[in-house]
Amino acid sequence: MVETPGGESLLFLTDEQLRKGIEAMFFAYRGFTADPDRILEGMDYGRAHHRAIHFIHRSPGTTVSNLLLILGVTKQSLNRVLRTLID
Repeated sequence: MVETPGGESLLFLTDEQLRKGIEAMFFAYRGFTADPDRILEGMDYGRAHHRAIHFIHRSPGTTVSNLLLILGVTKQSLNRVLRTLID
């Protein structure tokens, strides 16, 4: 750990420590999404549908433009997801 002149402590990780951290986040994410994935699969929905529903629920009345910015997807991709949800 290194202390800066302003008194902040900086932590430096090795490449191996960073790789292990990234792998841990991958396994955590996979575990976190396993149950929702099973539920969504039974409804013929995927993660894109889940993300759209989440942000629509959090911001009722949000615009398609806003969803595009939040989700970082193409109009075509979002249109496909929204069409499925509307049907």
